[in-house]
Order: sequence, then structure tokens, then C-alpha cells
Amino acid sequence: MDSDLADSLENWLWFKLFAVKIDPHLTPIIYAEVQKNVSIDYGETYFMAAGTSEFHYYFTALWLSGQFERAIKGLKTPSGGDVFEMAVSRAVYLTGQAEAIIGSLGPDGKRTPALIDEYVDDCNYIISRVAHDTELGGDTTQAVKLYMLANAPVKAVELLCTELSDAIRVNRTKMNELRRLAEEFVSSQGDVRASVLSTLCIILDICTLIDLCESGLADKALSVSQQLRLIPLEADQVPVIVGEFHLIPQKVREVIPDLCLHLMRCMIDAIHASSTVNVRYSKQVKAIMLYAATVNYEFPQHITSKLLQLQASIAV
Repeated sequence: MDSDLADSLENWLWFKLFAVKIDPHLTPIIYAEVQKNVSIDYGETYFMAAGTSEFHYYFTALWLSGQFERAIKGLKTPSGGDVFEMAVSRAVYLTGQAEAIIGSLGPDGKRTPALIDEYVDDCNYIISRVAHDTELGGDTTQAVKLYMLANAPVKAVELLCTELSDAIRVNRTKMNELRRLAEEFVSSQGDVRASVLSTLCIILDICTLIDLCESGLADKALSVSQQLRLIPLEADQVPVIVGEFHLIPQKVREVIPDLCLHLMRCMIDAIHASSTVNVRYSKQVKAIMLYAATVNYEFPQHITSKLLQLQASIAV
């Protein structure tokens, strides 16, 4: 840029591109050469020699040479975020055209190319940003699908565990929707380590157990509960199960009180419906009450009160 004609950045670019006006046939070659000069030959080393404070200088060179994506990629939001990521996320939100902009998962489990592939080579970090923003917006189902699209299964599992745990305690309708999504996720993630999926699989088993309890299938519920080993079946098991409580994942711990209540209701209903005394049901009721009083975890007051009411409804 030491030419007398290139006394400013704008003049230097004009000087470089003026040949295009003389011979339009040279446009692609000259244009590509100018872009290479700006972004590679000179690049950040030249335009930002004094540090990031001179980014505006580099931005101007990139913008005037038609390298809009490179220019935007260097911009940061006031919070330090990437403007390009933010723009893509906003575009997905405003248009609803996620598949067209960032792609979708094909039958082979791979992402189909989309508009974003024209601008960046590795799209996963941008899709993860879209997924995060979607999660903050409250659309859990779409956020999980986007994390899967971004090849971020751990994020998808964490979100599913959190949402399922909350839904079990608050919103059963949402629980069923999330359960279907989680089952679909587990079946499609053959390459994910079992340790990553373990907590999610336990929560799915809890959903199955709750369904059995609500359907009044007491014997099947006891069988599944025995396999889970989260709640003791009889008083003798209480010390062992209580001692293992610290090994239970946090998101599973959070639903233990609700699971106790569902199992308690199921046992009480089965006792009332039976004309004869079933020792297994009675033992389960006693074990639940002893466990709730012993385990190092504070049960919500309304669940404790309900357990006491249910226990009082029978002579155990």
C-alpha cells in the first residue's frame, strides 16, 4: 500500500479494482485477487498491527472488498458474543426456516447441507448457539433436536433430563411428550457412550414405573421398582438403599419424593381393592414411610403430608 495513489484504504481499493471497469472480463480474477490481498496477504497482522482496537480498519477493508461474512465474523456484541452466531439464531427465530438455514438430520443421522454451509465450514458451534437460544425461549423439543443436529448429544441429554425431571413433578402432559422425544433420542444415538445416557434412561424407567402405578398394576410396578433399586421394597432394605442414595444422579433424586407418592398410592389402592391381605403391598407401604423419614433428602411438605394421610387410611 505504499503507492502514491493509495494514500487511503478507499483509494487503494479503488486503484486495485479500477481495472474491472476497463476490462469487465477480468472481474472474477481481479476481484478474487483483491480479496486475497486483504484477508490473507495483509490480513489481521497488517490491518490490526496495534491490536483489536483497530478492528474497524480491518472490517472496512473486508467490507469494501465484498467479504461480508469475514467482516461480520470478527464483530462482537456488547456482551462479547459472536454477531454472526447471533444473526443466524435471529434469522432462524424470525423466519422459522430452521431446516433451510441450518439443515436437518437425514435418515443416516447426518446433517443435510443448508444455507449456512455457504459461509462457514464447521457449523456445529453456530447450531449450538441456535439451540441454546431456542432453549431459553422455552421450546424444549426444538432445542433438543437442534443439539442433536449440532452433534452435541451431552447437551441434548442434560436438557432432556432437566425437563423430564421437572415435568414428572409438575406437568404430566408435557412429561409424555418429552418421554417420546427422549425415547426417540436414545434409540437414534447408537454412538453415544452409555454413561452419557445412563441418567436419562433411569428417568425414562421412572416414567414407566409411574405409568404402571397410575394404571393400578401394582405387581408390575413392584417388579420394575425392584429392578430400579431407588426405593426399598421392605423395611430391611431401607439402610442399604439409603446408604446408596449419594450415588443417585441429581436429576433422579429430584423425582424420588414424587415416585414414592405414586408408588404409595398404587399400593394403598391395591390394598383397598383386595379382599385378602397382600403382604408385599403392606411391606412396601412400611418401607416407603421409613425410607422417607430416613433418607438424607428433604421431601416437599405436601408430599410428606399426603404420604401420612395414605398410611393412615389403612391399618399398617
